[in-house]
Amino acid sequence: MQKKIVTLDNGLRIVLMTKDVYTVNAAITVKAGMLNETDAENGISHFLEHMAFKGTKTKTAKELIDYIEILGGNTNAFTADDRTCYMVSLPDDFWREGCNFLADVVRNSIFPEDELEKERNVIIQEYYQRNDDPCFTGYCGLMELGFEGHKLSRQVLGTLENIKRFKREDLMAYYEKHYSPNNMIFSISLPEKYNLDNIAEYISGLFNDMKQGQSQEFEHVKIAENKHDATTKPGIEQSYIYMAMPAVKIDSEWSPVYAVMLALFDGGMSTRLFQTMREKLGLTYQTNTFTNMNIVSNTFGIFSIVETENEDKAIEAMKDTFATLCTSISDEELQKAYQKLPIKNAKELAIDGRVLITKAGVKPGPLMGKILQQLTLAVINGEIVNDATVLLEKVEEITKEG
Repeated sequence: MQKKIVTLDNGLRIVLMTKDVYTVNAAITVKAGMLNETDAENGISHFLEHMAFKGTKTKTAKELIDYIEILGGNTNAFTADDRTCYMVSLPDDFWREGCNFLADVVRNSIFPEDELEKERNVIIQEYYQRNDDPCFTGYCGLMELGFEGHKLSRQVLGTLENIKRFKREDLMAYYEKHYSPNNMIFSISLPEKYNLDNIAEYISGLFNDMKQGQSQEFEHVKIAENKHDATTKPGIEQSYIYMAMPAVKIDSEWSPVYAVMLALFDGGMSTRLFQTMREKLGLTYQTNTFTNMNIVSNTFGIFSIVETENEDKAIEAMKDTFATLCTSISDEELQKAYQKLPIKNAKELAIDGRVLITKAGVKPGPLMGKILQQLTLAVINGEIVNDATVLLEKVEEITKEG
């Protein structure tokens, strides 16, 4: 497997890799999401994502999609708190066409007026559909409570008022402000037969004449602690319980420990959350963890759907289950957690987390398990964030105690 990262003079980053695959998968991520929006703009990143496929300077909406699908490919996009991502997947012989498509979408979109009005109604229907879902509204309620007064308390979809109000000139102004090369990352994976230098040169040619634009910086914020609330929603028969706490920063060197913790807690039917909530207590059909990681805040949470009469019992059980991670983790559970990490690189990162601990002279075994328990809790509580010195001091402290 080859890897290569190229940064153009205008700031655009190109990330390339070859893998044992037979298709090309490419994406361009724009650092423009809900966090970049003012209250008056809330929802415009998502609206713009929809409209980017509705015509460019070179193609109509139908011609854009035909350009990819006639080659056996497909395309999609999503908008998140801190980014918008456009993706394409197609047979590897057509990697140039995939790159051309992405460049066209992010460089040449024109947002036709007739398409805008049709797409507005599509987005309104999406808004209603999402907000009719108690899972979605429960999560939104959690974010409103945990990040009250912050941009994270808002929906990526925006407000219904804004969706109905956006005009073409609003989209163009936002597009010109944020869709600049220094706010973009182009990533592509191809079969191993390709030379990445040649691919990078081709992609560079699609973007190197773009001019730099503005970039935004954001301060890190944690979800509020010791807050709770309950709301009612007509027409549902169960209670949707969300519980959340601060997690490690996305760029923390201890993200691997966090990944292992997630796998321990909710990595399948044999893990603690499922075994406690469903198998032992029979409280729920669906229970799982969730994590929201973006450039300003990272949150770990637990979610369960239960009968209303079992709310209190479920809340206590969810809290108690999490607490067990801080008191007992076996080597068998750790090994199972490593195997459940979704990709090879994630497993390597998790092992790297363990390797860092051995700098303090700790060998694999029960003591390492104890250290991982306590470090996980310390990271979640924000006691250790991006500070290897403090971390190793804590490892040494626990080692002496053990």
